[in-house]
Amino acid sequence: SSGLDATLSEWGVQLDHDVVVGLSLTGRELFIKDYGNHPISQGLSDIVTTFYMPRSVEPIVPDTLNGAVASDKPNVTILASTTAEGYAERNLSQTPPRFDADVDRTGPISIAVAVELGASGSIEVGLRPTQMVIFGDSDFVSNGALDSGAGGNTDLFLSSVNWLLDRDELMAIAPKTPIDLRLDMDDQQARTALIVNVVGLPLIIALFGVLVWMSRRR
Repeated sequence: SSGLDATLSEWGVQLDHDVVVGLSLTGRELFIKDYGNHPISQGLSDIVTTFYMPRSVEPIVPDTLNGAVASDKPNVTILASTTAEGYAERNLSQTPPRFDADVDRTGPISIAVAVELGASGSIEVGLRPTQMVIFGDSDFVSNGALDSGAGGNTDLFLSSVNWLLDRDELMAIAPKTPIDLRLDMDDQQARTALIVNVVGLPLIIALFGVLVWMSRRR
């Protein structure tokens, strides 16, 4: 429980008490490849992000927002969601999760949204709109998840931060850090490699050359 349910509901975001299940290898992680139409996710169409037992985070139907006028209603955009095969498991004690049509909700299920609420366009006050990004999981930006270098977790997180800071020019897929490959060998292994590459390989090539020459002489 985050304690933010009531506050976020005022901003058009619903947190449900569930675990979102979908494409996975072990049942604990969730692979996401479906993204909404938003500047944060514009460069992630071919990238998979990995979440870890997230809860659902979804827009509330605008008509239920306490009768607020259109200009006062927050604009909530889905950033990431499961495919239609995913679902929201509401029985948190059920391991492994199993879909129950009478209780669970079928996909697609949203697990991340962006919220924006701006001032009236008729008044020049120079105020930035209120912006929020809500994820149903925090483990996807843990040190281990980011250090693994797999998927688009870093890209999604940094794009969210850049959007909140109005740094549009930085909202692109981050360059991948080149992998530093090192070959660690002791002295004996180094000598063996030297003999094989400097003596062994040329000798084998020469031997094949002699065999070919002898076969042609015949």
